[in-house]
Amino acid sequence: WEKVQEKWILMVLVWCFRAPTDDLQPVVHLLVFDSNELPELPSVAAPRVTQRGVWAIASWTDGERSYIVARVGDEESVRSIL
Repeated sequence: WEKVQEKWILMVLVWCFRAPTDDLQPVVHLLVFDSNELPELPSVAAPRVTQRGVWAIASWTDGERSYIVARVGDEESVRSIL
C-alpha cells in the first residue's frame, strides 16, 4: 500500500494476454502484488480456483509475490493455463 493524497493505494501489476487456445474468450488477466497484502492465499503448490459469475479465478502465493489469474469461462478453463 502507498499513501497518496491521504488515500491508501495498493500497488498491483496487471498483464492481459491471450491464452494459447482456441477458446471463444481467450483474454486472460494476471495480477501480481506483494504477498503481504493477501496473506491468506494458498501456496503455489495448491492454487485456489473459484468461479465468480462468468469469471474463473485462480489465486496463490509464491514467496514475496501473490498472483491472481482471471478469465471468462469455467474453472477448468483457468486451470488449463496454470
